[in-house]
Amino acid sequence: MGPNAWVGLFAAKLANQTRDREALQFALDIEYWIANVIPHERGGVAMGARDDAYGAAWSRIFPPKQP
Repeated sequence: MGPNAWVGLFAAKLANQTRDREALQFALDIEYWIANVIPHERGGVAMGARDDAYGAAWSRIFPPKQP
């Protein structure tokens, strides 16, 4: 999820500075994906939407709980 979030932030900044509607829509599409497709737990977002064939549990890896 991480690299996609950075791309979304870049697209949002680009849209704000250039008023580019396509960049804004791209940023909003990424935001929707993160908010509605990627699993969430305790306020954190998982590293991915699903696990891969090699055993990485991306959909169950969350950031550590903050104190």
